Amino acid sequence: MEKTSFGQRLKLAFGNAKNAEIARKIGVGETAVSNYMAGRIPDAEKLIQIRKSTNCDLNWLLTGEGDTDRDAGTVHLRAEIVEKLMAIAEEQAPIIHSHADLAAGNVLIRRTCELLVEYLISVGLADSHLIEREDQLMTKADAKRAERFTFVADREPSIEDRIRELVKKESKMPAKIGAPDEFRDMIRDIVKEEVGDSRKRPVYPLQLADDEEETTRRKAG
Repeated sequence: MEKTSFGQRLKLAFGNAKNAEIARKIGVGETAVSNYMAGRIPDAEKLIQIRKSTNCDLNWLLTGEGDTDRDAGTVHLRAEIVEKLMAIAEEQAPIIHSHADLAAGNVLIRRTCELLVEYLISVGLADSHLIEREDQLMTKADAKRAERFTFVADREPSIEDRIRELVKKESKMPAKIGAPDEFRDMIRDIVKEEVGDSRKRPVYPLQLADDEEETTRRKAG
């Protein structure tokens, strides 16, 4: 496997965030980050800030040897769960990352696994109404990248997803919706469509209770 450059490892440590976001997190200008991506090594103070921001292993960052080994806030999971998550991450890594990133090999699979866990926890928290949105605790870059997971991209949107998306669009572009009544009509149309689709699905008759079944038989006789 081709060895990664310092710039590639720095990018991976920040979850493939944009230079502007990396610059903000470590307190430098975008020009400095561009220089780091080109191979310039930050001074000791900035390396410590990178370590604090990402929890990456500095030996790995500087030499490419070892692993990212994030030790802060580590959650220990059952081996079977980790094995399954890593298998999914290995399958999904080529889908959600670019070909240039794939040279990172196992490091990229580990980052994919971390994103997978982050996304699944966020969805679970949102479904349990402990947070408002599944992307609330994720960076914009990670949330966008998680949308490329095949099980996310290929899923059929639920009625909650559709209404949430409508509310999101309405909040960003209020001029497109003239009045609250029009907004309510749009939600009503979504609900009507969902109800119509549910009626098309096969309905299985309920099992009659013994006394009801006997009464039905008597009437038929």
